Amino acid sequence: MKAKIFLIIQVCLMYLAHLPIYVGLLMLKLPISDNIIDKCVPILLLAGFVLTILMLPFSLVCLIMSIVGSFKGKNNPTKSTMIIKIILIPWFVINFFYCVLIFAGFLNPWMLLLAPVVAFILICITYIFMLSTSIFDITFVINCLIRKKIEVNAFFVIAIIMLFTFFLDVVASILLYVKTKGIYGKKQRRNNG
Repeated sequence: MKAKIFLIIQVCLMYLAHLPIYVGLLMLKLPISDNIIDKCVPILLLAGFVLTILMLPFSLVCLIMSIVGSFKGKNNPTKSTMIIKIILIPWFVINFFYCVLIFAGFLNPWMLLLAPVVAFILICITYIFMLSTSIFDITFVINCLIRKKIEVNAFFVIAIIMLFTFFLDVVASILLYVKTKGIYGKKQRRNNG
């Protein structure tokens, strides 16, 4: 349960870290003087980048707690994972465009050698955020396979692979929710009834 709370906090922090980016992009569309935009927007974009970097350790802690919590728990986390992944779609879309802008900034002749390093760092950071939201479903499926609640088949193998892939992780979380929503739920209802 603590891991789910950390995951919800992580989602809120991810949007808060991007808040300066949203404000900066909004300022570009508003009728504001170019002098103010030239001063404020780069600072806001940099603040969003720094806040996202600072949130990375929290995301790693959430990732570890999710792994530990999933193997201890007997609840099906696929519904909450699916909801969180759907909520994070706008964050990842804006993050993609923001990362493209950062990468494009390094494509000038003076910084061209740093462009691959910057691309690698941006991809790694975004991947850690994506993986920390996928790990609940990954460990749940592995736990169910170990406990023989489900059988190994192509669906679960493909779903786990999709959970490690950008954009396909959302589809996989929806498919896993539909396929596994009866696991643990029926037995708990029988025990309560």
